[in-house]
Amino acid sequence: MAPSSLPSTLILTLVEVLLLSDSMLSARDSHIVYEGDVYIDIILSLYDNDDGTCGTIDPKSVQELEAVRWAIHNLNVPPYVPGVTLGLRAHPTCRSMGKVALVAANLANELSQNKSKTFGIIGPDYSSEAKVISSLLGSLTEEYRLPMIGYATTAASLSDGTLYKNFFRVIPPDNIQISAMEHLLVAMNWTYFAVIYDDDAYGHEGVRHLESVSKQRGICLIEKIAIDTQLSYQETTSKLNETFISLVNQPSPVLGVVVFGGTQLSASLLDVMNKSLNNVQKFPILILSEAAMDVGMFAVNWPTVLAGSFALNPPRRQIEKFEIYWESLYKNQTKLREEAVKNPWLLDVFELVSNPNCRPSNITCGQLPQNILDSILVPTPFVHFAIQATIVLIEAIKNVYNYKCNNADLCSSFLNVSRTEITNKLAFSKVELDAFPLNIKSFQGISVIFNGSVDAEPQQQSNSYVVFNCQENIDRIRDDCFKEVGNYNRLSNKLEISKDAIKDYKNYPNYTELSWNDIRKGQCSNGSLCSRCVNNEISPVLIIPGELYIVGVVPVHSRGALPMQCGDLKRGGMDIAEAINFAIHQSRFQYGVDVPNATIGAIIMDSCTHPLLIKERLLTLYRYGIINKDGSYLQIISKVLGFVAAWTSDVSISVADILTEIKHVQISYGSTASILSNRTMFPYFLRMTSSDTVQAKVMLDIIKDLGANYIQIINSDNSYGNGGKDVILESLDEYGICVAQVITIPSFPKWIQSDIIQKIRQFTTAKVVILFLSTSDFEWLVPSLEERLFPREFIFIASEEWGRRPLLQKVNNLLGTLTLSADPPMNQKFREQMLSLRSNGQDDNPWLESFLEHELKCHLQWSFNKSSSKPCRNDAGLKNDYQVDLWVPFVENAVYALLTGASRTLTKQCGKTEDICDKYRGNITELIEQIKRVKLDLYNNGNSEYIFDSNGDGKLGYSIYMVDNEAGGVKYSKIGTSSPFSWKKDEWMTLMNLKGQSPLKCEDRASCPNCFQIDKPGSSLCACSGYLYSTISLIIVCTVSMATVIFLLIKLRRKDVGGEGGYTDPYITPMYGNTDSSGRSAESSLGDPKICEPEEKTFRQENVDRDIGFSTIET
Repeated sequence: MAPSSLPSTLILTLVEVLLLSDSMLSARDSHIVYEGDVYIDIILSLYDNDDGTCGTIDPKSVQELEAVRWAIHNLNVPPYVPGVTLGLRAHPTCRSMGKVALVAANLANELSQNKSKTFGIIGPDYSSEAKVISSLLGSLTEEYRLPMIGYATTAASLSDGTLYKNFFRVIPPDNIQISAMEHLLVAMNWTYFAVIYDDDAYGHEGVRHLESVSKQRGICLIEKIAIDTQLSYQETTSKLNETFISLVNQPSPVLGVVVFGGTQLSASLLDVMNKSLNNVQKFPILILSEAAMDVGMFAVNWPTVLAGSFALNPPRRQIEKFEIYWESLYKNQTKLREEAVKNPWLLDVFELVSNPNCRPSNITCGQLPQNILDSILVPTPFVHFAIQATIVLIEAIKNVYNYKCNNADLCSSFLNVSRTEITNKLAFSKVELDAFPLNIKSFQGISVIFNGSVDAEPQQQSNSYVVFNCQENIDRIRDDCFKEVGNYNRLSNKLEISKDAIKDYKNYPNYTELSWNDIRKGQCSNGSLCSRCVNNEISPVLIIPGELYIVGVVPVHSRGALPMQCGDLKRGGMDIAEAINFAIHQSRFQYGVDVPNATIGAIIMDSCTHPLLIKERLLTLYRYGIINKDGSYLQIISKVLGFVAAWTSDVSISVADILTEIKHVQISYGSTASILSNRTMFPYFLRMTSSDTVQAKVMLDIIKDLGANYIQIINSDNSYGNGGKDVILESLDEYGICVAQVITIPSFPKWIQSDIIQKIRQFTTAKVVILFLSTSDFEWLVPSLEERLFPREFIFIASEEWGRRPLLQKVNNLLGTLTLSADPPMNQKFREQMLSLRSNGQDDNPWLESFLEHELKCHLQWSFNKSSSKPCRNDAGLKNDYQVDLWVPFVENAVYALLTGASRTLTKQCGKTEDICDKYRGNITELIEQIKRVKLDLYNNGNSEYIFDSNGDGKLGYSIYMVDNEAGGVKYSKIGTSSPFSWKKDEWMTLMNLKGQSPLKCEDRASCPNCFQIDKPGSSLCACSGYLYSTISLIIVCTVSMATVIFLLIKLRRKDVGGEGGYTDPYITPMYGNTDSSGRSAESSLGDPKICEPEEKTFRQENVDRDIGFSTIET
């Protein structure tokens, strides 16, 4: 019966069959190697491919054939299937796809003509061949669908039972091998390697999977070299010679190579490496896949280049009885001649390894030399799998036979049975191998279990793969150079490896043994920049798995120079990211927070200090969820308890815009902008800090207490800086202060420090300068001020973003600077956690490696940029003097508050559950109220207190610090508090040599040209834009302006008399931007100060220095 349908690729292969030469079809064809009543067919290569014809005999393939023949013989004596002798027919494929298709077509033809006595197939030994055969036979009607069981075919795609309906296998698939290889790469700290592979299904699928898992692990697969399996040994060697020289002569030599192919590929590569031994300074180390492990049969030829390398293989089951039998064949020529009558390929092996003039028929030849015996007697890695496949298939045949023939002699019901019945019996079977009547007891109690799938089920007590290390000075006759050093278990997905047992060498051929730290690794070489592997994409998120989640928004990186781009690492960002995770773990122990029946995870998102970028990332999180390592998304928004976000005010505002729409609570740990107190705009927002209004008032209280009334302001052009500036400008009348100028620093550029100094020196009598800057602006501006100013030239009062941060190198020029800091005590346990951070190259935290390299000024061994910095120590961690960022306690308290409020709300609304119920999500007001009721011991003094006011703003006040000299560096001396306001003014005056002086007050117009007293009762000293102008000039301006307005109104009205659409509004309002309730222009970007408002007029001028990008208000 003809096949019902055939894949197009198979049809092409059958066309090739028709073009085969007669010699190929007739010579070395199918052969019965064991006579029987019914047959099992084995399909395997037996020969190498030599340009489309059968080439040299393959000893390992012949050994596997003989192992199956040996097992069948032993099961026939006495008969395992009562009254039936099992036979074996062999089909050589010579690794020719045309030959493979011919074998499959012949089998299909026999079945369709009811001439077949074949009840099952073992093999073939290559995955690409198995695909062709199973595709053809599996497409037949069920009556003729022969079961196939593979013993060496490992391609992962063969696990698809919908495509390969009649295929099973006892060997673990390649996805298991790749998992084992992935764990080995990680354990050996490989991060930079090449792969050389066979250009067939086995090689392509294995490399594709290996590349995928390597990418997920951050391991760089630098080169993929495919070698045509149809090439001869000499052609393969020539091709590999070019490849090898290219790999080792790169600017960063490839020191790690994975070989994913068979015997010919691995042997050719070792041959090339051996010939290059004296010409290569840095010699690579190899990892051989299970198909390449056959190289162990002749590893004695290349002991030097193999030493130190690794190999993977499924667990070896030593079948001692077969090994004794196999050895006896080539030590006893009489026995060899007897067995060769049934299996003629045994003679081909003998002829391959013996003297050309020596044949088994010539009894004068004597025994083969020991080194020749060694090359053919070592059992292949697949012998025991071939025997397993034989046992499992025969057991299925026996079960169907007993059912059909009722345990009697061979009957027609069995001979005519639908082959699918055997396939179905095989699909759900369990065979205890050691209980089988071969009496070999070599399978260590394992069973082969099929439960409806292609692959046998893994067993807990059995390792799936074994790692071998080639070592010197061990017995090669049986074990080659390979010693077992590790085991991978598929069920636990863990590799247990003994690092102490691993050996590597240098100084060939003297073999100086290397310690673990010095062994060769597949890594980017010291002094090299492996630019093709450098990942310029900054990971946007850290995921800590849990059942419920807190989402944290953290500025791990600064804002980049280009739109929507991240920049360099931001100081303190990593501390905050770690603090969120730390607080989640500590919440239960420190505050007894227990979210019912659920573990708490974290999703920490890098905002890159960019409001638009974090919006995009939050929307992606909301729409799609978090991305897994395999590229898929996991929806988690329904599992989010709340958000801890963010540091800077502009980012918090962006986050709040999104969360207001999707109704999620947000607690900020560092945002102080006054606008965030507006609960109409931000109803679900809370924060640990107080508003900028509080901070600005503290600054003004200090200025007032100093008697200063003439100041300058420098602020960042963001929500934080502009908000603080606006509060100060709005309070000028209250405090009787005049502002000489406001300098607003744009986000970019940052190369203009000298211009800022030049600008503030324009008003030398305005000695007090308020700094309302973001941390990133402080980081570049403070060193410039420190470098270029004279001692005590200006007096700076800085916002809490300076606080007590380590921004200063020397103090003299900024001595006396006053800074504000909201500083609850640091958790010493968290500091210990930061100091314990170590990178292993496979960190869950995607930012840890670059953070440590940045802080330690060195490169880790798995780095791809080793061009400049020195190598880090193997256990590199932060130094003991590392200063944890001051915002960390706020982060911890925000997490504690959120978890406490969430726990109470979950219990009240949802009961004991690990899921968030609809009542929790639908009643966000309840959650906010529970959070507001949280009390914490903020100062570790045993007194718990409310941390939020009724509006959801933080209740913490500020400490006032003074920059002071200290032996060896900077000292921040605490000299005051904000609540109640109190500070050691006399101590500061003494430090600044101002005792008894009053140089900070504007006394007259000559000293303060931009400020003057309005001659009006009750008016205050105020700031006026523009330079000297008089009341007369103001009157002139007003008169001219009024005349112009009247003239235009009359002219326009005359023009439109009698016409439609005439102007009815008598006012012309030349204002830009929004207006406040009084109709005045309210330019939010610059925070228009309410200045100089006598009843007559106010004149205000804005200067923009376009050369350097500053926005400056001069008054």
